Amino acid sequence: MNANKSEVESVNTGQLSEKLIRKQANLKDKINELESFIKESPKSSTHKHQVTTLGENVRLSRTQIAELKNKTIKNFITFIFALILFGAVTYLLYLAL
Repeated sequence: MNANKSEVESVNTGQLSEKLIRKQANLKDKINELESFIKESPKSSTHKHQVTTLGENVRLSRTQIAELKNKTIKNFITFIFALILFGAVTYLLYLAL
């Protein structure tokens, strides 16, 4: 009975490993298709993440510096707005009590 059980387990393990290998190959094919689609796309820059690297030998371009400044200013304005809104809500709650 134990031999029969181990045979079933080995068959199941073999089938599962074959399924896994097929799915991995299928995923690799899909990834390759997506990468080729993105490379061939006329607006390929919209599909890529903008990564900023700060190293000794890597310098940021003027556009990257401008984008960073704009993002920083936008985040600061959003923070100030949230702070004012929080203060207003706190003040109104204080008046209500």
